[in-house]
Amino acid sequence: MATIKPTLSIVANDFNATTLPGPMSTALSLSTSQSVGVDYVYSDTVTVTTGESILFSGDTQDWKPAALGSSGDAAGGKGGTGGFVYLKNITVSGSYVIHIGVGDDTQAATDLTGADQDDDMSSATRFMTLERGEFAFFPWDYTTRIYVDTDNNGTGDTIPKLEWWIFDRATYTLP
Repeated sequence: MATIKPTLSIVANDFNATTLPGPMSTALSLSTSQSVGVDYVYSDTVTVTTGESILFSGDTQDWKPAALGSSGDAAGGKGGTGGFVYLKNITVSGSYVIHIGVGDDTQAATDLTGADQDDDMSSATRFMTLERGEFAFFPWDYTTRIYVDTDNNGTGDTIPKLEWWIFDRATYTLP
């Protein structure tokens, strides 16, 4: 079994610092990490458009090559199920953002209305916006659809691009 060790580190100077002043009266240094067993890694780069599209669907797992086995691919809780998703807005220039939303695997895309809609997304609930250079890393149980959308299609270097990685969980390793 292979292992990855995601690490999050948040560092900020105090607000009186002459270089890169922070948001608080005291400096901050926070770090945490966790080793995770993985069996497969999938990645790609996609162009994101103003027309909402499904990035990942847990019910079909069409982001995964069909030839691979089912080790760790089941939807649900911890222990050999689901995986971890890394998303990064790699748009070269401009200020266009990428919206990330979630929706139910069993819900038809045209059935969600009202409270289930948010801004540009008609089939999902938007839960994050990634500006150019921003990233997210989070666990995913393969039980939802993950959607992408943008505020503008852009041209040339401003065309919104998203890099994604899925680390398929083999086992959950406690610290």
